[in-house]
Parts: sequence; structure tokens; C-alpha cells
Amino acid sequence: MLYEPTRFDALIDEPWVPARVEDAIAAIVADAGAAFDPTALWPPHEWDARKKPLPLSGLYVGAAGVIWALDELQRRGHA
Repeated sequence: MLYEPTRFDALIDEPWVPARVEDAIAAIVADAGAAFDPTALWPPHEWDARKKPLPLSGLYVGAAGVIWALDELQRRGHA
């Protein structure tokens, strides 16, 4: 099966609330900071780590992408 609804958050019918979005971004940034290890970098998802040497350092799946995203959030004043 390509899509398993139970593996995703359900869509909600609520108005956009900037504070809720900012809180979610802050939680994601905090989680990324807490998960970082100087040697192992960030822990990969089990599917991303299959058949690849660790730590993952690439842009699409790996540390480079995490660093880029965190930098982008900081530049835009969200982190």
C-alpha cells in the first residue's frame, strides 16, 4: 500500500494560528538540537539508514539538510 493514513497526522478544519505554527517550529528546532551528537550527527529514520553508511551527511537525507533547514529558519527569525 502506498498510503497508510494511520502513519500521518489527520487534516484539521481549523483556522491558521501563527502562534501554533511558531510553537511547532520551536519544538522541531529544540528536538533537532537535543538529538544532535558531534560524532553521530542526527539519528536517521530507519528507512533512510538502510544500506547506507552512518552518519548520513547528505543534503536530501542527512546532516547537510538539517543544517540548511535550521540555518534557513534562523535567517527568517524562526529559530
